[in-house]
Amino acid sequence: MKKYDITIIGLGPVGGTLANLLVLNGFSVLILEREKNLYSLPRAVLFDDEAMRVFQTIGIDKKLIKKTIINRGTKFVNSAGKVLLDWPRPRSITENGWYPSIRFHQPDLEKLLRRNLRKFKEVSLKQNATVTKIDNYKNYVEITFENTINKKLYNVHSKYVIGCDGARSTTREQMKTKLDNLGFTQKWAVIDLILKKKKKELPDRTIQYSNSKRPATYCRNVGKRRRWEFAIKDYEKEDKILSNSYIWNFLKPWLLPKEAYLERKTIYTFQSAIARKWRKGRIFLAGDAAHLMPPFMGQGMCAGIRDASNLAWKISS
Repeated sequence: MKKYDITIIGLGPVGGTLANLLVLNGFSVLILEREKNLYSLPRAVLFDDEAMRVFQTIGIDKKLIKKTIINRGTKFVNSAGKVLLDWPRPRSITENGWYPSIRFHQPDLEKLLRRNLRKFKEVSLKQNATVTKIDNYKNYVEITFENTINKKLYNVHSKYVIGCDGARSTTREQMKTKLDNLGFTQKWAVIDLILKKKKKELPDRTIQYSNSKRPATYCRNVGKRRRWEFAIKDYEKEDKILSNSYIWNFLKPWLLPKEAYLERKTIYTFQSAIARKWRKGRIFLAGDAAHLMPPFMGQGMCAGIRDASNLAWKISS
């Protein structure tokens, strides 16, 4: 049976960051990722100066910054278009050595994290790997996982296991710890587009449309990417909301179908929740496996990157 210092479950931004930090400190790392390939569509779109310091520690900062734009902040407007709050973000370097708010394309970050890991022989990556059981012992953890292609089961030992496996975390289920809702649960449609050419009429800042009938958010993302998000009612049918006709009718005040490509359309349940326990023996949780927050302040992934930095430091001490 193979043995590792650390097993990380999940290779998103949090798992990839954690693996890079741990291998820099001399640990052997096994990563178990259930997907075959990197997810190529946009998800997280913003990180802060604290996260960038972590990426600098890993050594991907120079390549990453070339693929980003500096966030200009957010305006909150009412249904009549009147500005309720103007919240600009400083376009200057903070005490952390970076801009305080940076927009990015998540696949760009994940590719850099994975490429960096290939430099280390101490890292082993198993894709198409679904964890089925985690046994927590005094001096080690035994993990059972299935290869989803050949259906074979494998067992490995490691000193610690860290679940970076998202909101539907298998690790959290194995720990038998509950996720407590903190009072915010709301369905939102998320629409990502790529402009066919520049459109100066679109804002270069984030706009929060504070409309009680249909709250919405506009994001100016990297390159020609733009995102709109809007709240949907419980009684509304999701397939209708995600139909191209409905989407383009919603976008009509800003954009015509001939002006952009639809890159992604989906519905998320935005929620605020936290796991009761983030550790059980030698098993830990990080990122969305441990806590969920609505995306309006852009701190979801940032919180996960802080988790990774925190855990890597403590395990290495």
